[in-house]
Amino acid sequence: MALGSTVTLDGNFGSSVSGSTLVDGVFLPASTEWETGTVWWDTNIDPINNRNSITLKLKGQYVISGFIVQADDNDSYRVEYWDANASTWKTAWDVPNYDALGWGMTIRPNPNDNSEIQSISPITTSELRFTAVNGDGYYSVSEIQAFSAVPEPSTWITGVGICVGMLGTLLRRARK
Repeated sequence: MALGSTVTLDGNFGSSVSGSTLVDGVFLPASTEWETGTVWWDTNIDPINNRNSITLKLKGQYVISGFIVQADDNDSYRVEYWDANASTWKTAWDVPNYDALGWGMTIRPNPNDNSEIQSISPITTSELRFTAVNGDGYYSVSEIQAFSAVPEPSTWITGVGICVGMLGTLLRRARK
């Protein structure tokens, strides 16, 4: 869902990497240094406010049921979603700290498998926000992926079209 989304970096970031790298579908090699090829920030850059956030504007309204994130291993993060009905941000997933695994960029939920998805109760949204929650004051992220268990309308329509086409073929054959 997030692939190719518009990414906005709100706050003071030390990174020179474009926010679009977060939604390009590419994971960095395991244990890549936290400030190499990532979007990173340091609480010392803005110690008073420290309100850095990364917003992903999706390409429409989606039902999201899971996430994968690659971020610095010794920090915890939060993925939030915009609830348009309540006009507020709500927590979708608290991304855990994996400090015991070594150092550098680590994939969550499973550091050893970049295809394992963190399931959540389905949410409907058009925007996601990523923030740091706790850690050493040096935060970074290299990939944010969102997934849906519910087919997108275009997929559903294509499936219906194929079924109708097959039904028509069967009816024509039955008439002959």
